[in-house]
Amino acid sequence: EPFLPFRYHDSTLGAAFADVAGRHADRTAVFAGTEVSYAELAGRAGGLAARVSATAAGAPGDPQGNPVGLLLGHGADMVAAILGTLAAGRCYVPLDPSYPPDRLRAMADQAGITLLLTQGRHRRLAGATGPALPASSVVDVDEVGQAPFEPVPVEPTRPAYILFTSGSTGRPK
Repeated sequence: EPFLPFRYHDSTLGAAFADVAGRHADRTAVFAGTEVSYAELAGRAGGLAARVSATAAGAPGDPQGNPVGLLLGHGADMVAAILGTLAAGRCYVPLDPSYPPDRLRAMADQAGITLLLTQGRHRRLAGATGPALPASSVVDVDEVGQAPFEPVPVEPTRPAYILFTSGSTGRPK
C-alpha cells in the first residue's frame, strides 16, 4: 500500500514517527527532488533534536523552552527540523525565507524565538531577521550530524507550533 494508516491517536507525533521509522526504515518518507528514507529522516531529526536541546539548555532567558524558528524552504530539511524540534519538546515557528526581513523579524519578536534553525543559503537573511540572537543560537541544519531519534515526553497541552496569519492587514498576527 502506498500510504501507511495512522494508528497513533493516543500518541505524540514524535512517538508515532519513531515507531513508523523503526518499522519501515528503508521506505521513502519524503520525496523532495531525491528520496529520503525513514531511517535517514529519523537520523537527521534526531541530530537536530539533540542540537536544539543542547543549544536551548544554555540559552539565557529560555528556562521554559521558547519557540524555535525554522527559517527553511520546503523539503526534507523542513520536515526533519519540525520533527527534531518536536522531539526536543519544543514548539516551532515556520519562517518562510521568501518573506521580507521586516515581516520575519516581527514574527520572531512576537513569538519570542531564542533559537533559529536555518540553511547556509539563508544565513544572511537569518541575521537580518532578528531578534538579536547570539551566533550560537543560529544553527545551520546542513552542519548538524545524524543521531538517534529519541523524542522526549511532552505534556499533551503544550503547543506544537505557532502559525502567523496577516488577514487583510498584511501584518503578521
